[in-house]
Amino acid sequence: MPAWLVACFYSPYLPIILLIGSFGDAFLPTALFIWGEIFFVAGGYAVALHEQYWLILLIWLGAIGGDCISYMIGRHYGMPLLNRLTRKRPKLRLNAQRARRLIQRKGALTLVLARISGPVSKFTPFMAGSLKMPFSPFLIASIIGVLIGTAQFIFAGWALAKGIDLWGR
Repeated sequence: MPAWLVACFYSPYLPIILLIGSFGDAFLPTALFIWGEIFFVAGGYAVALHEQYWLILLIWLGAIGGDCISYMIGRHYGMPLLNRLTRKRPKLRLNAQRARRLIQRKGALTLVLARISGPVSKFTPFMAGSLKMPFSPFLIASIIGVLIGTAQFIFAGWALAKGIDLWGR
C-alpha cells in the first residue's frame, strides 16, 4: 500500500473525515458530489487496522444526521422548491409525482429500500419531509436503512484489510 494511504489511516483526523464524508453522502446539497461508499469502505478498513469499533458508530451518526437535516429542509422548503423546479420540466415533474406516490403508499419501507438501492437514497429524505411524513417513522426507517446500507461497505473494507493482512504474511 502506498505510504500516503497508510498515513491517512493513521491520521488523527480520520474520525472527523469519516463523519463528514458519511454526513455529506446523506445531506442532499452535497450528496451529488460526495460518494459515501468510499468513506464506508475506508471506515471498515480503519476498524480492521485499529480495532476501534466506535468509528462505525461515527459513520452511522453522520449518515443519520445528514438524512435528518435533509428531511427538515424538505419539511420546511420542500413543496415550494419542488413546484418551482418541476414547473417547466415535465420529466422531473413525473419523477417527483412517482416518488410522492411511492412514499405515500409504502411510507417508511420506501426509505429503507432507497438507502439500499443507492442514488435514490439522496432524495428520499427530502421527499419524505416535503410530504410531511411524521418524524418518528422517518427516523426509524432512516436508522434501519443506514445500518443495512452502510454495513455492506463497512464489511467490505474490513474484509479487504484482513485479506491484505493475510496475503502480506
